[in-house]
Amino acid sequence: MLRVLAWWAALTAAWLLTTSTVDIAEFVAAAIAAVPCAVIVPFAGRALGGIEKPRVSWLRWFTHIPLAVTTETVRALRTRETGHFETLRLPADRVAARQAVATVAIGLSPGAMVADVPPGGRTVVVHRLLSGESAVLDRIRR
Repeated sequence: MLRVLAWWAALTAAWLLTTSTVDIAEFVAAAIAAVPCAVIVPFAGRALGGIEKPRVSWLRWFTHIPLAVTTETVRALRTRETGHFETLRLPADRVAARQAVATVAIGLSPGAMVADVPPGGRTVVVHRLLSGESAVLDRIRR
């Protein structure tokens, strides 16, 4: 029951973080919509045969995002590059969880987006708008 309650709170908070104004109507809508999703989580975990848990150390990937957003936005506004695809090879540790967290981290930077996550593999296909190094991608590779 605590797990369902925790998911309900997290999902309600996620909804409220994406709204422009938080009022009682938004809170009620968020709280109601989060209930079925939170109830389904334990069943989904069992159906998937258990869920790999991300490592706490992966949160360090997100520390590079504020600087990357600033620098990549400026570079993207000045470039005429059309971009390119790059296959990001991941370490073999907790591959599915690593792919999921990497997808979120990469999606937060304006210079790259995840184009594909091949099932059962250790890779993430990234479309990079900008050439050169990426602090976010470099941290994820490690």
